[in-house]
Amino acid sequence: MLQNHTIRTISRMVLKQQTKEEKSHSRNEKKVSRKEKLPEWEKEGYVPPEEKPLAAEEQAKFDQRLEQFRSKMEGNKT
Repeated sequence: MLQNHTIRTISRMVLKQQTKEEKSHSRNEKKVSRKEKLPEWEKEGYVPPEEKPLAAEEQAKFDQRLEQFRSKMEGNKT
């Protein structure tokens, strides 16, 4: 009786080890590779859009906001 129990236990152990190895192999085989989309500026034949100067009014607003930002940044340096 003891020998029969030992055989079952050993066979279960071997079976368990085999399934464990199979699982570890399957995990290693499922390597995920992520493909990233190539940006437009990197593609062959890309032509950058034409830059248009700001209207005088828009430029004045931009300069004012830029000055406000710079003054805030100067105040935060302390």
